[in-house]
Amino acid sequence: MAKFLLQLDISCVIPCILTDTTCYGNCPDHSWCDIEIKRCRCNPGYVGDPYGSPGYSESCCNQCKENTFCKDHKCYCNPRFIGDPYAGCKDFDMFNVSFHVEKTSKPCDVPCDGKCKTNAYRRSSDNKCYCKSGYVGNPYVECKNSESCCNQCKENTFCKDHKCYCNPRFIGDPYAGCKDFDMFNVSFHVEKTSKSGFVGNPYVGCRVPCDGKCKTNAYCRSSDKCYCKPGFVGNPYVGCKIPCDGKCKTNAYCRSSDNKCYCKSGFVGNPYQGCRVPCDGKCKTNVYCRSSDNKCYCKSGFVGNPYVGCKIPCDGKCKTNAYCRSSDNKCYCKSGFVGNPYQGCRVPCDGKCRTNAYCRSSDNKCYCKSGFVGNPYVGCKVPCWGKCKANSYCRSSDNKCYCKSGFVGNPYVGCRVPCLGRCKANSYCRISDNKCYCKTGYSGNPYLGCVRKGM
Repeated sequence: MAKFLLQLDISCVIPCILTDTTCYGNCPDHSWCDIEIKRCRCNPGYVGDPYGSPGYSESCCNQCKENTFCKDHKCYCNPRFIGDPYAGCKDFDMFNVSFHVEKTSKPCDVPCDGKCKTNAYRRSSDNKCYCKSGYVGNPYVECKNSESCCNQCKENTFCKDHKCYCNPRFIGDPYAGCKDFDMFNVSFHVEKTSKSGFVGNPYVGCRVPCDGKCKTNAYCRSSDKCYCKPGFVGNPYVGCKIPCDGKCKTNAYCRSSDNKCYCKSGFVGNPYQGCRVPCDGKCKTNVYCRSSDNKCYCKSGFVGNPYVGCKIPCDGKCKTNAYCRSSDNKCYCKSGFVGNPYQGCRVPCDGKCRTNAYCRSSDNKCYCKSGFVGNPYVGCKVPCWGKCKANSYCRSSDNKCYCKSGFVGNPYVGCRVPCLGRCKANSYCRISDNKCYCKTGYSGNPYLGCVRKGM
């Protein structure tokens, strides 16, 4: 015992001691209270920590021995017990060891030096690592399960991924035992089970996939439906063919919906001859290639040489209601607007000029158009409403018609030369009767000429 105690590392083998020393009716399901020691114990057939989560012994394939419990398919010593859970654990009181409880904070199943790897444990008697029962390998590297099916696989079976399977040519329940297929008196044709190209249940009968309905360049999928092989299109029940009969040339593709060739995105030309980069890639910034003539053009809103690069007209300096004239790359006010195109053009006279009036740009004021009179901010009209006839005029002050100087008559009918211009020297025409008379102090024939009296 002394030799054992010298080899024992107290900090590692001290179990996780429970501080609760009485039952107080706290024993959970599948456990009972041992009055003599005032502690809970597992019922017969159960193992584990009655103060934790007890587990069925079957979960570790019945490999956990005396005073142990199974958790997560691994065996552990019960609280207050130490040793090899796969060989049997002993009550810690059997060992006369002086220790400090605070050292029990380390997990109970972690080796002292941390060298024991997966599925390995530390044997306290020699402080060395060993593979757990049912595992093989190097405990300092990794132990692997040698009986992953817990010895449940019966005759003529094998274990794989924790499941039992019948050996090849054997059938039945692998957990009860598999039998040689030849033992069953089954009527079938052996040649049907071995032929390549057939599917189905060999014990019932195999058939041609998809009943042989898949045609040229088609195959039968496990869903028992026909599909065209990769790279082919068409009706698999009639026959699949190369898309577009392989007629699509460089940089072209075949569209399955209509089985026609089209140029790939970013290419132009005849897909049956070969598609090319538009305009041979010569179009520069803010330019596009017109497919109809394969030439470069500036995009809408840009000007310049499309083979050098197009830019915003007038460098974007034209302001409101102005435009850039491409011929000289200068800004101008749009039609019907005035002002500085580099600052912004406006409606002439702010739109205050009315009917038959115009805005003079020099002073930005409204005026009546030629042949019209009135207030240009109210509206200009034809003088005297156009009622003045021949040789008459409209006086703007009263908007009435008058005969022009040297004419007589009714201006609304037409003005004429007085006496038709027949009055000669020193005579005049009397408007009242439109006849010629000699002036005062003169006598004679006014239609021939009057002379001074007394001559």
